[in-house]
Amino acid sequence: MVNDTRREKTKRAIEAAMITLLKDQSFDEISTINLTKTAGISRSSFYTHYKDKYEMIDQYQQSLFNKVEYIFDRNQFKKEDALLEIFQFLDRESLFAALLTQNGTKEIQTYILNKLQLMLSKELP
Repeated sequence: MVNDTRREKTKRAIEAAMITLLKDQSFDEISTINLTKTAGISRSSFYTHYKDKYEMIDQYQQSLFNKVEYIFDRNQFKKEDALLEIFQFLDRESLFAALLTQNGTKEIQTYILNKLQLMLSKELP
């Protein structure tokens, strides 16, 4: 249990560091060293969780899409409620917003937007 809490705390610190760095640097300019210094963790801690910053973003995106799918599933017969909850959820996701700025990469932005569009078109008539 303590291990899971520490693990989640480290992941949150890495995500917060990415958000901070994306304010002033492009995603391509951000290094693992920048991330670990900003997060206040060791490089070995970073590599315990992720192979590189791309895997970190991939895992974040997968988690994000899983939550969106869960919201749709839970509100199966109330699509308006599902959409409202999804927009509120995404509004609270600072890393999501940071990745969509000019400092995110076109590839990440295109992937996120296409995936969300696909999910919405599947769920809405």
